Amino acid sequence: MTRLTPHVAREYWWALLDNATSLIEDSVRLSDPSPARAQALLVLAYEELGKAVWVHDTFQESWSAASLEPLVVAELGAAARHHLAKFLSAHDFAGVLPRPPIWVAWEELPLAPRNERFDAGTDVRLETQAILDLTAQRANDAKQRGFYVDLLRDGAIRSPRDLEVFDLEVHRGHVAAAIVTLLVVEEFRVKDAREQFEIDRHTSLMARLDLYARDQDYL
Repeated sequence: MTRLTPHVAREYWWALLDNATSLIEDSVRLSDPSPARAQALLVLAYEELGKAVWVHDTFQESWSAASLEPLVVAELGAAARHHLAKFLSAHDFAGVLPRPPIWVAWEELPLAPRNERFDAGTDVRLETQAILDLTAQRANDAKQRGFYVDLLRDGAIRSPRDLEVFDLEVHRGHVAAAIVTLLVVEEFRVKDAREQFEIDRHTSLMARLDLYARDQDYL
């Protein structure tokens, strides 16, 4: 379903952010007994944020104008089933935040040509489309490996316990900060509407996320 009324879109948007936050909370409980699953849940939370960004981009003007006109969120068609598209939607939105090297190391980013740098003596790295695709693919692979046992062609068995996991506190902080950022973008509209249930939702999510988003996740 890609054609939504502003009201349904609003409820869906809140539900996506609530679920993304719950996935972060679940990942905390799994951090010690099953770190690979905890990491996979953080990827899922990012994907839910990606869908919330699509809905927000389509409906933010309608919500401000109190419009009743249904709109089509084109990305909720085929793209909603495409894990890489959902991940990259969140990844692009979170570009205003520091980018921890969860999926791609700094050294893997290609250098910008010297004539495109402000300071020719400073290394400037680029997030090319190839790097974005690699980032999303690695995240999706880690998500799959966090849940499933694989039998490889050579007969080897690969389980979630074998997966090397990035620093979960850093990963969790980044995902939480990205969700907080979307809530901050929407904060004026929430308060301007003066609907108590909207204010309560916003306040509750912010309080839950503040447990995981650290100062360094924003700076």
